[in-house]
Amino acid sequence: MAKVSGAKTVVIADIQADRVDFAVQNKFADAKIVVPMKRPQSIEDKLSFAKEVAEMVKNASGIGEVDAVYECTGVESCLQAAIYVSFKCYLIDSVS
Repeated sequence: MAKVSGAKTVVIADIQADRVDFAVQNKFADAKIVVPMKRPQSIEDKLSFAKEVAEMVKNASGIGEVDAVYECTGVESCLQAAIYVSFKCYLIDSVS
């Protein structure tokens, strides 16, 4: 969806390596991140984990903050990471 919409760089993040590998191998994405399987409990830990994932995305993109995020899980920490990675974002779309 992002590539068809004209995105120059697409980063995929998922907890399953086979999904991110498939996306990169089939040119749906340019970079990949396998998100660690953590289940933070406290609000502070959830926010810290979201910031950690956001930094992984920023580093993988090669450009830092991104212009658009398609968040497809609805998981609280994933939505938080989407906000952190796209501080000046034009679009955060929760698809879940």
